[in-house]
Amino acid sequence: MYEGRLVRLRAVEPGDAGFFHRGINDPEVKRGLLVRYPKSLWDEESWIESVRTLSFANAHFVIENKTDGRNLGNVALRGATPEDRTADLGVVLFDKARWSKGFGSDAVRTACRFGFEEMGLERIELWVFADNERARRAYQKVGFVHEGTGRSRVYRHGARMDELLMGLLQGELT
Repeated sequence: MYEGRLVRLRAVEPGDAGFFHRGINDPEVKRGLLVRYPKSLWDEESWIESVRTLSFANAHFVIENKTDGRNLGNVALRGATPEDRTADLGVVLFDKARWSKGFGSDAVRTACRFGFEEMGLERIELWVFADNERARRAYQKVGFVHEGTGRSRVYRHGARMDELLMGLLQGELT
């Protein structure tokens, strides 16, 4: 386990499928994700099977509340290669009661610390919907910098939408 101020990161377990299933199908949660279609419990069980072995290219974690051990969501460092030392960050807090209370930024900070200290990464990057102000603030709080805009990059909610590329380099984590 890897611990932050508010959260701990642990391996994904088969018993997490029900929580993820409920969370991934919540319309308010999905609004900030690239998930378009309803997910079945089987989809979540299959996803858990696909990420069950942590590796350099596949570091997926459950975000737990340190105080009570409750599952809050998940965070991942994906697509890393030893040659590039760069990973893509993905994070979702399914527990909406914890939104805007520092849990997301602590999970991101903790995952990035893991990436830099344990994986030896030099860069962590992500794409975020331009209208997702809450997520952008959380990323900036940790030290991510807006590096570019993918104009009209995705079609979401009935319209074309920009996505922002944000990056964090080794030594910039706050």
